Amino acid sequence: MRAQEEAGCTEKARTREEGNDNIAQGWFSPGQVFVLDEYCARYGVRGCHRHLSYLQDLMEYSENSSLVDPTLLHYSYAFCASHVHGNRPDGMGTVTVEEKEQFEAVRSRLMVLLEDQITHFRYCFPFGRPEGALKATLSLQERVLMKDITTPVPTEEMKKLVQMCLERAAQINYNQLLEYAQLKVDPEAPPEKRLEDMMRLGELCIEVLQQNDEHHSEAFSWWPEAMAEHSETFLSLYTADMDAALQGQPVDSWDCFPLFQLLNNYLLTDSHLCNGTFHKHLQDLFMPLVVRYIDLMESSIAQSIHRGFEQETWQSVNLQGINLPDIFNGTATSEDLFWKLDALQMFVMDLHWPEPEFAKHLEQRLKLMASDMMEACVKRTKSAFDSKMQKSSKSTDLRVALSVCTMFNVLMDAKKQCSKLCVLDTGQETDKQWQQYHSKIDVLIDDTFKEMIASLVSKLASVLDGVLSKLSRYDEGTFFSSFLSFTVSPAARFYCFTPLLCLSQSIELKTKQLLCSPHASPSPTSPPYLPSICPPSRLRPPPSTWKFL
Repeated sequence: MRAQEEAGCTEKARTREEGNDNIAQGWFSPGQVFVLDEYCARYGVRGCHRHLSYLQDLMEYSENSSLVDPTLLHYSYAFCASHVHGNRPDGMGTVTVEEKEQFEAVRSRLMVLLEDQITHFRYCFPFGRPEGALKATLSLQERVLMKDITTPVPTEEMKKLVQMCLERAAQINYNQLLEYAQLKVDPEAPPEKRLEDMMRLGELCIEVLQQNDEHHSEAFSWWPEAMAEHSETFLSLYTADMDAALQGQPVDSWDCFPLFQLLNNYLLTDSHLCNGTFHKHLQDLFMPLVVRYIDLMESSIAQSIHRGFEQETWQSVNLQGINLPDIFNGTATSEDLFWKLDALQMFVMDLHWPEPEFAKHLEQRLKLMASDMMEACVKRTKSAFDSKMQKSSKSTDLRVALSVCTMFNVLMDAKKQCSKLCVLDTGQETDKQWQQYHSKIDVLIDDTFKEMIASLVSKLASVLDGVLSKLSRYDEGTFFSSFLSFTVSPAARFYCFTPLLCLSQSIELKTKQLLCSPHASPSPTSPPYLPSICPPSRLRPPPSTWKFL
């Protein structure tokens, strides 16, 4: 008995020496193992007593936050369990009462220690270090749960234990995170400060979950549901603080959308959390806000169109980042409209709404809204153009104003933006009703464009017709009046103006050069005055229309 006590003291001294060395992690050196083996063999120290003493010392150091290799614990515990259950690992068939009592005490103590390490896995095994230690701890826990060495532990029992440990771990991890971030939930704090705290806390929660997935998920690979439940429990604690912060935000405040984007973008990348409990709660929380925001933006854009075109001066604006003269740009109202529609669609797209049906509904609603707004813009532009043509002079002092060019620019911009803002993604335009609605705005723009060109050509033709009528009566009654008559038939006049109709296909370039002020420099490919568009022979009336005495 005294030899066993001396052996225990000797091994305890060796254990204390190795316990202070975190690199050894409790393992003896080959020389130390040789000394202990010789001592135990010489004085007849039983192997079970030796390993029980070793386990008690290792657990003591582990409880004091010293790093002990779980494989070493597993080896000694397996030896003692095999001996107690009569398998004779050291050749001895007898089991003393003292050994059995010590084994049961060590087993209970080891089970508590392992549960505590699994619960504090982020702090006992930071960043998965030592490598494989957490997996070895779970394996040892399963070995300790075995009632004998032959009967395996039921799967549900081990799973239930792991779930219990991870549930406690979620609460511990969240409290530690609050302390680390130095955040205190204060209901009296300003709404902006509370929302800012939730953004920062959300970023930290995502970082914790990412670290768990990167460094610890492999060890829990046998229980993926338990790890997913741990993440949901962890996020449920964050949910309570997030809901309280959002409820304190002012009505119609949209500063909370970045929080949704932050959380939703992460949840979409996690197969276990995507469309889980927290994700669905997040969608239910923000869905009314998204609908409300789109309703208000639609009303705001409609009012801006109504007020903007009422006060529109039809002066082209200088667009930043676009290297074009002002004459090639639209008005302030039209450019603001296209920018708002594009920004709203980009905002909804960046939300990456996870529920497919609602996401499709949002996209279709925005496309329909863009079509309606563009239709209103085109009609208001056409109305202003008609009013401008009615007020324009019919005499030879007619000059096409720069505002008319701007109106053509608005239609051209609407045509370009229509393909971007009013068309669904490929594969979604399967509904005939939707296709008809989409083609409606294209037909409206094309018809309006043609009507405006025809109206402008008609105005120029009426002026020129008046000039020719005056010239036909020049010096009437003299002998040479017939030679000075330039009256032509309507067919010949139409023949002269055929080139103007050809300009409709390239109105963005040629019409703007044709209608620009005299101060603008002519293009080398398209002269600035009308008669040079076609050969002089075509402008001369046919001989059949000449009049002679």
